[in-house]
Amino acid sequence: MDAMTLNTASTLMFVIFILMVLVIRIVMRRVGRLAETVEELQKSNTDLQAKLEQLQQAKNDDAVQALDALKERLAATEQSLASVEQRSARAEQQATLALEAKTEQAVPAPVVEEQKTPPAALEPAEDTIRPEVMAAIMAAVTAYGYPLESIRSIKPVRRNHTAWVMAGRLQNMGIK
Repeated sequence: MDAMTLNTASTLMFVIFILMVLVIRIVMRRVGRLAETVEELQKSNTDLQAKLEQLQQAKNDDAVQALDALKERLAATEQSLASVEQRSARAEQQATLALEAKTEQAVPAPVVEEQKTPPAALEPAEDTIRPEVMAAIMAAVTAYGYPLESIRSIKPVRRNHTAWVMAGRLQNMGIK
């Protein structure tokens, strides 16, 4: 090996060494940038996880608040239901008492004498109202908050339907 070959070989080795140093520097820069990017991504991931936890907590808080609101509405509904039931019970009692008072006033004392009455006389007259209907009307009036004294009288409505009127109605309904 002569000196020229040796000089060329050493130059070549020197160039390869410089290239390797340059490649290593480039790779190290890229590795450094990648490390920075990884750190940024990890920090971003940590921030996103914290935000996710906050959102989940807020969502849970919202759900708890909605549940509490529903519980409050349920309690209010139960209270109003109890109030309506109490008013209905009071109205029923008042209607029963008023019905008893009206029947006591309207019904004369029974006659001690035994009389034979035909079966048609046992049925209430057409122009009287059955006691349960009267009680229902009184309960409805008191349920709306009116006192029983506001009821002056309860009378049945007479309907005079002639055969022609009934025939017309049946024909309009499709019944022959």
